[in-house]
Amino acid sequence: QVCVWEYCSRLPRFVACSMKPADLLSVCIKVLESYDPRKTTVDAHCDDCPHLKAKGLSEVDSKFVKQVFYGCIRHRKFLNLFVTGFLYKNPATAQRSEQTLYTVLGYLAFFRLEELTVPVFRSFVLTGSPPPILAFLQFAFGVEDLKEWVVSEWCKIYDMGYIEDQILGTIQRMLPELTQLINEISIKATGTKAVETDAESETKDKKPRTTVPEPFNITKPKPRLVPQPEPISREIKATKIPQSVYKTDLKSIEEQNQARRQQIHEAVQGQYRCEDEFNLAIANRAAELEKIREEIEAEKMKDCTFKPHINSEYRPPTEAAEVKMTAAAILREDALIRKKQEQEYEILRQYESELRDASEFYEWQATQIAADDLAEQERVEQRKVEMQLAREQAMEMVAAMKRRNRLQAQAQQEEMAMKLHQNDLEHAADLEQKRELVKEVQEERLLPRQAEEEVLRQNHQRAEELRLEKERDMERKRLEDEHEMERKKDLIRQIRALERVSVVRPKAFDPAEPPRHGLLSEMSLAELQERYALLKDEQEREREATRLANLEEKAKRQADLSQKAGNLARIRAQAKDAAQARHAALKQKKAEEAEKAKLRREECVLKAQEKILAKKKERLAEEQRLAKELKEISVRRQFSQANVDGDRRGAGDGMPREEPDKALVEQYKKDQVEKIEALHRRQNRDRQLSEKRRVQQSFGAAMEQARCDDDIVRAETRTAAKTARGFQKTSEIQLKQTMEKSQPFAAKITKDSIVSARRHRTKRDASLTRLPPERPESGVPRRPST
Repeated sequence: QVCVWEYCSRLPRFVACSMKPADLLSVCIKVLESYDPRKTTVDAHCDDCPHLKAKGLSEVDSKFVKQVFYGCIRHRKFLNLFVTGFLYKNPATAQRSEQTLYTVLGYLAFFRLEELTVPVFRSFVLTGSPPPILAFLQFAFGVEDLKEWVVSEWCKIYDMGYIEDQILGTIQRMLPELTQLINEISIKATGTKAVETDAESETKDKKPRTTVPEPFNITKPKPRLVPQPEPISREIKATKIPQSVYKTDLKSIEEQNQARRQQIHEAVQGQYRCEDEFNLAIANRAAELEKIREEIEAEKMKDCTFKPHINSEYRPPTEAAEVKMTAAAILREDALIRKKQEQEYEILRQYESELRDASEFYEWQATQIAADDLAEQERVEQRKVEMQLAREQAMEMVAAMKRRNRLQAQAQQEEMAMKLHQNDLEHAADLEQKRELVKEVQEERLLPRQAEEEVLRQNHQRAEELRLEKERDMERKRLEDEHEMERKKDLIRQIRALERVSVVRPKAFDPAEPPRHGLLSEMSLAELQERYALLKDEQEREREATRLANLEEKAKRQADLSQKAGNLARIRAQAKDAAQARHAALKQKKAEEAEKAKLRREECVLKAQEKILAKKKERLAEEQRLAKELKEISVRRQFSQANVDGDRRGAGDGMPREEPDKALVEQYKKDQVEKIEALHRRQNRDRQLSEKRRVQQSFGAAMEQARCDDDIVRAETRTAAKTARGFQKTSEIQLKQTMEKSQPFAAKITKDSIVSARRHRTKRDASLTRLPPERPESGVPRRPST
């Protein structure tokens, strides 16, 4: 606080010798933005900050910057809430990149306005752009806006009395002076006044005085006594549970509901019979709808005589587009060319001194990169084969897992049935316990009513005590208010007595007489004006000399730019031919590499297919071998069983057993094997068809779901983008209209510049397009390209 008082007391010297308000405000913003609490402390930052050690910063200015920095850090939560509310209320006018500026101005407005005074605060405010500064002042000194946006949040940090007395009270006390500042900024920003003063409002609303009737002084009637309200009984009487509840069950109720639903269904079906339906003639017509529709469409198309104009085929322009180069573009391209020439010169100088270059290394590097790419492609194809094999193994494992899951599901179903039976038994026992609990509750139903009556009696007694205490407090408050009113009246009488005292009149001001305060270099107002006129003439002469020097320098730069533009055009034309040849060679090389890669890819695919087919053949041969063994075992068992039966029959008849015919046995074996093979083939074919159908169905469902999700996401994205573009466009149009109203001359200049740029765009020079630089011409041999 002492630093701010000292700064305010030395304001004239600050204006004459120290930094300008805009520079001082910029230093405050830089110091506040460079502070990082995670790396340093407040005091250490003030001691080490480079912005506080600038040459043009005096001791008073340094103290002021430190005071502002300390205040912003101390009231950081308060100021952050204010700046956040201001940015949310004015998104189109305020810029988020200037948050630190609003923080510093908010600190000066809320905590240091009385010490700085409005004129000093005005010098800081006028450094910013008028539209956002006007919005800032209206929000900061508008009590209604502050109460609506930030006061409720401020009261969570500071005491409510401090907010109302120190913050809002200060704003209301200084509002007349601040109104003039707001109107001044409003005139610069919009051309109109934002707030009317009291004098203007009085002259605007002033009306001729009229006779105002006053009512007669009649004795007012005494108010009638309001009768006491009749007491309302709060007793709750519950009806008894009917005995029919205990004579029925859920099963009988469900049967009754089912019978009633069936009866209603039959009644509705009886109302709408088939004989009552309408017999329409259209149902008996022949199925010639397509022919009739074509005739109607042909009849309608007879009246359509409009033939749209077909646009001509697009023809690309034959002449190159002209580009007008700016001074900055010419200098930038010239610097780039010089840099490349220096690099190439250094390469050639190194080649002359060391008699070698890096071409062999680059060739070896390119060969190794190509070999690595080829190995990577082979590895990828190998990985594809492995993944295909792994997929087939995974499918077999999935089938086995499904069989195992089926068995586990059957076991779980049996266990679930047992648990459901046990739950039914527990539910029956729980229902019996609840019935007993209901009987107990019915017996104890009167106890809560008695407890409620006791609580009501205690509440009435407590309310009577509170009413008596409130009456005593009101009486004491009335006596204190009367005493305070007497004290204020006495204070007003004293102030009026002091105002009647005479005031000493000041002497007349003489502009030719010095002030004679005993200070150095004192002068009168007339002498000051004469010296100011001499100083102004000297500054005008210096300005004219500077202008002439600038014109000469400008002419030199223009000639230099013209020379550089000619050199750039020549270099660009030479580089264009080299680039075209290089692009043709590169295109041919890419085509050859693409053809080789295609052949290599096809070879890898064939190898992968051969591996997959070999794997499938091995698995199929293994399955056939196992099937054949199973068939042989089955046939062997059948014949062994037939031999045993034949021995038993021969032993029973007492006759020797005859040898079976070998041809019949072989034929029987072949028939059995063919039947079993046909059965296996049919089962495999059915299994493959069902698996293929299941995969297709699951894939179709997944694709449909993904398509729906994608449509939803795209619709939401389009809606959000459209809303954001509309909001941004509206904000830009409003800001553009505001700037055109506030600065019409600048808007006109901008429009003229845009029209001129569009006119020059059609006359661009093809010779000034950007191309690679020309190599330096010298006798030194060039480095061979890779």
